Amino acid sequence: MKYCIVWVLAANLMVPAEASERTPFEQAREIKSGATVSVTLTNGQTLKGRLGAIATTEFILDPLKPGSGPGQDLLFQDVSKIRERGVWKRKVGLTIACIVFFPLLVLFGWS
Repeated sequence: MKYCIVWVLAANLMVPAEASERTPFEQAREIKSGATVSVTLTNGQTLKGRLGAIATTEFILDPLKPGSGPGQDLLFQDVSKIRERGVWKRKVGLTIACIVFFPLLVLFGWS
């Protein structure tokens, strides 16, 4: 059982640093193009859409429904945070896998 706890703690350490520690440009570069994102502007407004093309000073926020309108050009200087939506599902999946898989390894042996 203690091996399981060690593996769960180790898996949580592999999670990247919080988004607030990186610039919006760095946050955007780590997200795959076309992914659904939530963008918080410096004025507090939150926008949702799909991440489009990224340049050094700006990026395009495409609408959630493809073809429903043109994308919005946003400057990185006007953005406080860019966050990919649905990431928590992957983290929960990894945690469940650790809780189920590693005790089975310990119970039935490593080989």
